Amino acid sequence: MTKDTTYHARSKQRHHRSHSRSNRRGEQTPRIIHVSIRSGAKKSFIDKNTRVLHKDMQSTATHTENLSKIINDTELSNKSAYSTKSFGLHACQPSTFLNLNQYSSNRISPEIDDHSMIPEQSSNPVKSKIFHLNSSRIGTTKDYHCNMTQKKKTKYKNLRIGLLILLGLILLLSLIIIPSVLLTRTKPKTTFKEAVLRWNPSGTTVAGITGTTGITNRTLNMPYALAIDYLNTLYITEYVCHRVQRWFRDASSGTTVAGNANCIAGSNLIELRNPATILLDSDNNMYIADSGNARVLFWPNGSSSGIVIAGTGFLSNGSNQPCTAFGISRDTESDTLYVADYGNSCIMRYLANATSATVVAGGNGAGLGSSQLYTPTSVNFEASSNSLVITNYPANNIVRWKIGDNGWTLIAGSTSGLYGSTSSLLYSPLSTAIDPMGNVYVADTLNHRIQFFLLNETSGTTIAGVATIPGVDATHLSSPYGLALDNQLNLYVTDTLNHRVQKFLRY
Repeated sequence: MTKDTTYHARSKQRHHRSHSRSNRRGEQTPRIIHVSIRSGAKKSFIDKNTRVLHKDMQSTATHTENLSKIINDTELSNKSAYSTKSFGLHACQPSTFLNLNQYSSNRISPEIDDHSMIPEQSSNPVKSKIFHLNSSRIGTTKDYHCNMTQKKKTKYKNLRIGLLILLGLILLLSLIIIPSVLLTRTKPKTTFKEAVLRWNPSGTTVAGITGTTGITNRTLNMPYALAIDYLNTLYITEYVCHRVQRWFRDASSGTTVAGNANCIAGSNLIELRNPATILLDSDNNMYIADSGNARVLFWPNGSSSGIVIAGTGFLSNGSNQPCTAFGISRDTESDTLYVADYGNSCIMRYLANATSATVVAGGNGAGLGSSQLYTPTSVNFEASSNSLVITNYPANNIVRWKIGDNGWTLIAGSTSGLYGSTSSLLYSPLSTAIDPMGNVYVADTLNHRIQFFLLNETSGTTIAGVATIPGVDATHLSSPYGLALDNQLNLYVTDTLNHRVQKFLRY
């Protein structure tokens, strides 16, 4: 038998003995109020002493239950002798009621409110509504646990608020500090590798036959100017053959794409007379300076005739039409056309779709002054500086005229018209080309060479031909008129009196 079972048995025996003695003495047994002990929700007790107390509470509850059975039996046997009054637990006589304190030393003492009473003529005890645990050894009441839960919630809430504030501060600092660092950080200096600008001095013939003239598709007759497309196809003007020839890359013959193939001059829209400069747009439409007809033609790609976009077809001395359209250039962004008027010593500007021009450079008569031009033969619009690079043929110089200014600045040659073969002098230059870096290439015609001038330098370098010495071999030129660059900066030159086009490879 367990300890609790033995305890309950002995208690029952003592109760019977006490009950018997009372009956013999004729004493009236008072009504006993049954107290049912309600234990709280089961919880996990960790402390060893708490587990012991919990076990004792269960023993007390079991013992009380046994007492209630005994009392019920007594009440049934003495029902007539009992009063109908209700007594509180404090009315019980010690001799007739089991003293619970002897079983609850160091245990939980029950406290009963006013509602824990047995109604009259009731045979069943009324369960107590409230049972308080006052033991300081347990220290875990319902209110205590509620307070602990509330404290934990408050604690976690404060912790979450603190974390949110911390994260907010970190985010705020990141938004302030990171942009500040990025803005104040010293950017590394970007350096670009300079292009190597040197060319093979020995040229290769890519169009025409050296020293041979004629009207066949395999020959050229005094090629004057040229343009090159993105496929390295050449478009060549033949000044005395009055036509434009298209020469595909690595081809041995060309095709007439403007003018008469038989070299007959004319003034209608399918003919040309002394074509000088030629330009291409991105669709390979041609712009042709038809100098002998005092006009500029727009010739659509694949078309058999052109459209007049500048000039009237007649020599003009006015300020709104060219006399001799020799050189042309375009601002591709605004579709503005610039015309070098050889006869009026000026540069005229035609806005998009305009039928008349305005003078933007020169126009003050032929001369050497800074506000004058001298029979210009070519013009190049440079978008980066919004200026015009102009060739003054008899003045032996190349000048820059910024649009809106009243005069020019010298790029190469002499301001006084002096000619020569030194690195800083020119002799009857006819045309120029400009690379993306602003360097200038000059066809120094009567010096039979091509001069290269770095940006902002007035001393040039010979990159093709031999100064003052014409020739027919691969290293010589004879009165070069025109030049062009492909996208690799390979140089193409119209070797006019040799009736060919030479290519000089950059390496």
